[in-house]
Amino acid sequence: MLFRLFEFIPKSGSRLLGALVIALCMTGCQSVGARSFPSPFSSDACTQSPEEAAVEQAWLAQFWENWALENLQEGDIVFRMGVSRVALGLFDVSKFSAKMADSNYSHAGILAIENGRAYVYDTTRQNAVGRNGFSDFVLKYGLAFGVKRLHPEYASAISDAIQYCREAQTRCVPFDRDFQLGDERLYCTELIELAYRSGGVKLSDPVRLDALPRYDEHPALTRLIGCTSEMVPEQRFYLPGNDEIGIWSSPKLETIIVQPGTAIAVPMPVDNPLGTSRAVSRRRLSIVE
Repeated sequence: MLFRLFEFIPKSGSRLLGALVIALCMTGCQSVGARSFPSPFSSDACTQSPEEAAVEQAWLAQFWENWALENLQEGDIVFRMGVSRVALGLFDVSKFSAKMADSNYSHAGILAIENGRAYVYDTTRQNAVGRNGFSDFVLKYGLAFGVKRLHPEYASAISDAIQYCREAQTRCVPFDRDFQLGDERLYCTELIELAYRSGGVKLSDPVRLDALPRYDEHPALTRLIGCTSEMVPEQRFYLPGNDEIGIWSSPKLETIIVQPGTAIAVPMPVDNPLGTSRAVSRRRLSIVE
């Protein structure tokens, strides 16, 4: 249905819209129009007052900040599923791109501990390379996320990778809207790959568009590529991936957390202190020991 819209759009406009849809589908980075939804963690989100919602969000932000500091390490790669809608909000390219790559995730960044707080360095269509608080990264959509960590023998590359991200932020390296390999512009998984390569660690190889696991299941998109953009099936991209392809599959990484599904369940506060986050997280999340 989405692709029939192109029949009613002038050719120039069709090329522009087609390029946008295709580019987003290749990497899953957040698109123009991405938005935050009410927290799925609350059992009564629709009946909360603004004051109650603000208290809940503050508690959740502190919960995930504490959780990250207790369970994660600098240099961890954090993957998540996002929500990126185009075509008047009818088409979620994040979920589509993850499905096409047979992946649980559509976006990723590198964790850094700075001034006692957990941040994630990433880049999106809205922003140049920058950093977000870990809790913001997790709570933006409240969907699935996972964490990978370098095996100890490669840990010496972490400081170089973090420094690469900081320098890219300082230089305001823009988002790579053409998804071309290089370092003048970057998309999320390209940032991760080049950051670790700066420390001498290659995580993955770029994957051809037509080599994605479920590429052949979408012939309409294949035709759209040929008539509405400069992209070709042979173009290569760094991907979040799965156990077989992309950064997730790297043998140099170990799995720390796998949290599939539509939302992460955490207990809501009554009068609970925040100091119990480790016990809570180990009950609720699939943490690999």
